Amino acid sequence: MKRNSLLSFLSIAAVLLLLVAACGDDDDEDPTATSPSAGGAPTETRAAGDGGETPSDDEDGENGGGDSDLVALGEELYTAQGCNACHTTDGSQGVGPTWQGLFGHEVTLDSGETVTADADYIKESIVEPNAKIVEGYQPIMPAFPNLSDEELDAIVAYIESLS
Repeated sequence: MKRNSLLSFLSIAAVLLLLVAACGDDDDEDPTATSPSAGGAPTETRAAGDGGETPSDDEDGENGGGDSDLVALGEELYTAQGCNACHTTDGSQGVGPTWQGLFGHEVTLDSGETVTADADYIKESIVEPNAKIVEGYQPIMPAFPNLSDEELDAIVAYIESLS
């Protein structure tokens, strides 16, 4: 019994160390930050579309690759924000639930309730991670309240692409 307690303690300590390491410092480059162009005017590293509209705003419903840009940004954020420290994208076990096959599927919470992992659920889980804890996981995920709507949409698009 003592060995299980020690292993649990060491597991939690390792997770906390991973979270601290994943958070990085403020000097890390932000993948959504602007950078000066040759003319000195700031330019975004990722553009949503021609007139600043979101990728899904085209009149004919076609986005002309905008979704792939959003997915690519989500993949960048997955690493830059440290999500990869706890969430896998290949279905393997991690500290947090895997993102592979998550989008659109039922998730059982520690309360016994089930919810669908849709865009709203995923965004809530990023901004308020303790609101709904997935069964079998500890409530250790930090909140990310400072992500923009575009960044949240990008992470959702990336998770959806893994389904």
